[in-house]
Amino acid sequence: AGKGNVIGNNAVVSRLWEQCNLVKSSANLIINNLGFVGDTATRNGLICYANLYKGLSLLQLGTFWEQAPINVGKAATFSPRAEVLAEAVSLFESGLTASSKATFSSALQGGIDFPSTFNALIARTYLMLNNYDKAFAAANKVDLTKKSEFTFDAVSKNPIFETHYSNVNVCEPVDNKLGLTGALAPDATDG
Repeated sequence: AGKGNVIGNNAVVSRLWEQCNLVKSSANLIINNLGFVGDTATRNGLICYANLYKGLSLLQLGTFWEQAPINVGKAATFSPRAEVLAEAVSLFESGLTASSKATFSSALQGGIDFPSTFNALIARTYLMLNNYDKAFAAANKVDLTKKSEFTFDAVSKNPIFETHYSNVNVCEPVDNKLGLTGALAPDATDG
């Protein structure tokens, strides 16, 4: 048992790793091209979206793995969990600052109250970093009357639904024995 025996062919874990890194890479494309956006308010809006998604990806990586790459690239260097989470909180704080000077187009995904969302994520991440004072301060800035949600439609589909309940169910049983053999297999006479 233990990490020496964990194999890398678990589809759920592999997909989580892949998706976090793909989202992080896409967010980097936006971040790296912000210089081409002339309007400051629009640029700040894009910073909010890119920092939210990249920060969430890093937060997920830091939650599930003890080391992960912060940067995107071939043979990227792995960083310890604390550094990954520190980068996530830095992105959330930068996004919070940008949110006060941002314009959000109706063409972009709606439903997100960025100041409260960033403050909630800052609080959560500082809590994971054992910085309780900063976590408490950020949590107190969350406006509990505001609601944030991801909205989906036929074009922008809910990725959780598509992964688990659509035609690609990676969590369904392998067979009527649930993939178990020998003494672990369910009794065929058990109705």
